[in-house]
Amino acid sequence: MFKNYANAKDILPEELFNRLKAEYTGLLYVPSNPGRVSANVRLVLSMVREGTPRAKIAATLGISPRRVNQIVAKQRQEEAEQLATD
Repeated sequence: MFKNYANAKDILPEELFNRLKAEYTGLLYVPSNPGRVSANVRLVLSMVREGTPRAKIAATLGISPRRVNQIVAKQRQEEAEQLATD
């Protein structure tokens, strides 16, 4: 099963963790690198075209099966819109 979170204390240098803790308490969202996201989208679509099961894609890329389905659905929607405008 994939894990989409980590304890800041486990991954940040102690000085940075202490400063962050002094400034903020609560859940903190750290957005993904846009380049990594687009690379993952391309990889998901490639793996789907090759017939890789979606659960395996999710496990391989460390994303949820729901996210895999969202990527595929968005691609289908964009393809349908492109056909409608041609």
